[in-house]
This record gives sequence, C-alpha cells and structure tokens, in this order.
Amino acid sequence: MPPTPPRFLCLGNTCAVQVKLELGHRAQVRKKPTVEGFTHDWMVFVRGPEHSNIQHFVEKVVFHLHESFPRPKRGRARIQKWLDKYGFNVFA
Repeated sequence: MPPTPPRFLCLGNTCAVQVKLELGHRAQVRKKPTVEGFTHDWMVFVRGPEHSNIQHFVEKVVFHLHESFPRPKRGRARIQKWLDKYGFNVFA
C-alpha cells in the first residue's frame, strides 16, 4: 500500500499542507551498564508513515532530552537519521 499523500487545505487566500508524521522511540536493556552507569540503549525518531520522504515538509527536528544529558537540546537537519543514546530508563 503506498503512503498517504499530503492533503492540501485552503481557506480564502491561505493554503496549508497537512502531512502525517510518525514519532517514536525504541529502548533496549544493555547486557552490561556503561561506565557512567547507563542501563539502556535508546533511540527516538521522526519519520513519514511507511518511511515516506518528509524532507520537503520538515526542515529540522529538535529533541529536548533530560538536563542530565550533555547537550540536552539536540537538533537534526537530516531527520531521516535517528538519535541514538544511552540512558537510565525508557520514555513513557
């Protein structure tokens, strides 16, 4: 099944594009904690449904991590890539 195409919405002289996005995360318990004591590997992502290309609609994604992480605010201009990191727990 092909991805759902964007919807174009117009009201008067103003038009917009509605695009579906998938936001998610994955986490896995590490076999052995890191030197810093991190117990999980995790990643967060933003992508189009069924991995469709959203680069024409989304310029940049910024992830706000817990302030205990170095550089807790992380931006991604190439959003098809995932943010991998170590952590103590999983997102809820």
